[in-house]
Amino acid sequence: MHAPVLAGCMTALVVSAVGLATCTDLRRRRIPNRLTLPAIVAGLVVRIGFQGWEGLAVSTCGLVGAPALLVALHAGRGPGMGDVKLMAAVGSILGLPLALVAVLLTAIAGGLLALGAQWGGVIAAAVLGGRGHARAAAEEKTSQPASIPYAVGIGIGALSALTLYWWTENERWLRWGIAGTLRHS
Repeated sequence: MHAPVLAGCMTALVVSAVGLATCTDLRRRRIPNRLTLPAIVAGLVVRIGFQGWEGLAVSTCGLVGAPALLVALHAGRGPGMGDVKLMAAVGSILGLPLALVAVLLTAIAGGLLALGAQWGGVIAAAVLGGRGHARAAAEEKTSQPASIPYAVGIGIGALSALTLYWWTENERWLRWGIAGTLRHS
């Protein structure tokens, strides 16, 4: 009964949170607590308001599970703390099942952004400085990790997950897919 209104609130919160985080991450290369912490609380409040205790459980599991999966996928070289807190906010808003999809789509988007950043520098050096400079730039790029504003990847992943949710009009497909995967493991 409340599903369309809840989905609209989730969408508005996610779009606001990742939109503002992307702007600050692109400008200052950081995501402030004054953005992520209210988004986390808003996710909890909205879920509790619409779903009661079940909403609290779904939101809390997303709050903990989404950043945990994000950190696990970055084994060895973790994301920044602002990125982790932004993913916690997205998890709090979306709830665990949809947040897991958002994290996986974020990892794909982040990987593509990192590849673009890596190769963009090599191509620019080749165009501006000739082959010798391109080789030096390529060697420098491999010795230093590509740094990207990861809020962009989180935004792409979260909005893609929401698009799937709106397209299918529910998240039962996701619960079935996760349960099917776990049964066949």
